[in-house]
Amino acid sequence: MQPNSSRRRFLAVGSAATVFASLHGAIAQADEPVSAALADLERAKANVETVGKIHNAAEEAIYEARAPGFVEFEGEQIRHLAHLDAVFKSGFTPRKAVLSLIRNMRANLQPRLSPVQKAARDAARAESYRNARAELERFVAAEAEARAQSGFDEAEAKWNEAVSRENEAVDAIFACKPRSTVGALALLRFVAENMSDYDMGSEAPAAILRAVSVLAA
Repeated sequence: MQPNSSRRRFLAVGSAATVFASLHGAIAQADEPVSAALADLERAKANVETVGKIHNAAEEAIYEARAPGFVEFEGEQIRHLAHLDAVFKSGFTPRKAVLSLIRNMRANLQPRLSPVQKAARDAARAESYRNARAELERFVAAEAEARAQSGFDEAEAKWNEAVSRENEAVDAIFACKPRSTVGALALLRFVAENMSDYDMGSEAPAAILRAVSVLAA
């Protein structure tokens, strides 16, 4: 039995229509600024993830090199040389200041010391300061070496650049004017899914209005 020629023509027309529709959709997608902006954002996010791994590894190397990162001096945990120097140079609280602040709490006042006792106290304090400073200097040197070996400065610059590029890509999406129903729906979906993650102010409502204007046309 011969195949139905009408059915063959119908199938041929249907296949051609499907191919045309797919091709038309692909062209429309390529010509849609929202689609292009979304693709750009995905590339920016992928770059942030790649650069972020390198940055995190360099940061971890510095943290480990500097650990524990602080010294104890006169009851304080001190992490920076300038802070240590300031604490040491501030000296002890003057007796008159203590008297003016805590007049009725004589038990808290430091006892009067003889010149010999005072000299011994000051010498011990100076020795404690020198030890603390030497330890902090060791931390600083270890951090500098780890920073250089890990390439942290370059990694951080690339990280900041990647994050900035991602933010620009997000801004571009919110600023997009869709040209098709597909683009309008994509923009509305993006706004709905990401509005709480980005502080867009008036840009989100404006993006919604642009999308709605296309759908209502």
